[in-house]
Amino acid sequence: MSGAANAGAGPSRILVIGARDSSFAGSENRGFAIDLLQSPERLTRFQEEQADRVVVVDLDDTTEVAATAVKMHDDRPVVGVVAFHEHLLDIAVAVAEVLEVRGTCGRAVANVRDKGITRGLAEGSGILNPRHVVPGRRRDWPAAVAQVGWPAIVKPLTGAGSEGVRLARTLVELEAAADDRRGGNKRWIIEEYLEGPELSVETFTGRNGTVVRAITETVTDPETFVEVGHQTPARVSPELAERIETGVRRMMANVGLNVGPGHTEIKVVDGNPYLIETHVRYGGGRIWQMTGLTTGFYPQAEMLADLAGDDLSPTVPAGPAAAIRFLTCPPGIVTQIDGRSRAESTAGVIEVSIGIRRGDRVHPLRSSDDRVGYVMTIGDSTAAAEAAADRAHGEIRVTTVATG
Repeated sequence: MSGAANAGAGPSRILVIGARDSSFAGSENRGFAIDLLQSPERLTRFQEEQADRVVVVDLDDTTEVAATAVKMHDDRPVVGVVAFHEHLLDIAVAVAEVLEVRGTCGRAVANVRDKGITRGLAEGSGILNPRHVVPGRRRDWPAAVAQVGWPAIVKPLTGAGSEGVRLARTLVELEAAADDRRGGNKRWIIEEYLEGPELSVETFTGRNGTVVRAITETVTDPETFVEVGHQTPARVSPELAERIETGVRRMMANVGLNVGPGHTEIKVVDGNPYLIETHVRYGGGRIWQMTGLTTGFYPQAEMLADLAGDDLSPTVPAGPAAAIRFLTCPPGIVTQIDGRSRAESTAGVIEVSIGIRRGDRVHPLRSSDDRVGYVMTIGDSTAAAEAAADRAHGEIRVTTVATG
C-alpha cells in the first residue's frame, strides 16, 4: 500500500506513534503536518496543539494501532512513520512496512537490541569491543567470567536504560546476577569491566548520510552504572574525536540504520574507544536537549524533517556548552525537599525539575527511572557548565525516611 500518488496534495504528513511533549522539540517552524497516534493516558494539550490530527488508541494493541494507521493513511496519506521511544520502535517499523513509506529499518532495530549481534557488527569499525561472552546456560557463567576476567559486567542481552546491569567481583555476586530476573530477562552477556571515562556519541542518519552532532561526557554511579550526569561537548583530543566519529559512522552503516538518530556509548581506555552499546534512538537523560541547546540540532526535528523531505533549519544555540546533574536520594518516603529556589538562582541554570513530592516513595537507584529530578545549565565552556550544574545540584536536599 502506498500513498505516494496523493502525497503531493498539501504538506507532507508524518505519522508519529506515541509521543512525549519533547517529541516536537526544535520543529516549531516546520513545513509539514503531523498525525499523532497516542494512548489516552499520555496525550497532553500541548501534543494536541502540535499535531494536525490526533487519534487515540491503545498503544499496547498492535493490531489496533496498525489498522488505525491504515485508515488514517487511506484518508490522508503519510510519507513517513516514526516512534521516538524504544518500546514503540517495533510497531512503528511494522506500520511503515505496511504503508510502504519511510521509517526506521527493522533490521537496524533488531541488530542493536541484541548486544551480542551489535558486538559482531562493531568489528572493524574502529570502535573496539571489550572481551565478552554470551553464556548459553547458567552453569556456563563461571567459565565465561574466566574468559573475560574479574571483575565482570553482567547485563541483559537485550536490556536498556542500565536496567539489570551488575558488576560481579566474586562468584557470590555472579550467582546473585544470575538470579536476577527483573524485566523477564532470561539471556545475559558477560563482559570485561573497563576502567576509563565514558562518552556518548549522538548521530543522525538521513538522506545525506550519517553525521555526528555531539560527543558528550557521562558521569555514572559507580555501583549501579546508572547515569547521574552529563556535560557537552566532551573534552577529547581532535585525533580521538575523529577516530570516534569515523568509527561510529561505520557502526551505523553496519547495523543498517537508514534514517533516524543514533546514540552510542563508549569508554576510552589507554586512548582507545571501546563500545558499551549503541541504539537507533536519541540519547536519554536529556542528552537530546543538551545537543539541541549547544548545536541547534534537535534529533526529533531532524527525524521528522528528513522523513518529510525538508531541509531542517537549526535553531539558534543557547550556548557553547551544557551540563546536567540528576537528583538521587536514599530510598524511603520523602519528608522534605529543600533548596529549589537557590538552585534556580544559580548562575548558568536554565532548568530545575523535581519529579517527587513529600509523601512519595523513592526506590533504590537501579535504573534511570529511579532518578528523582535534574538541574540543567549552559556555559561558555564545558568546565563552566559542569561547575554550575554541580553548584546547583548541591543546593537541593531531599530527605527521606527509610521504611521496612
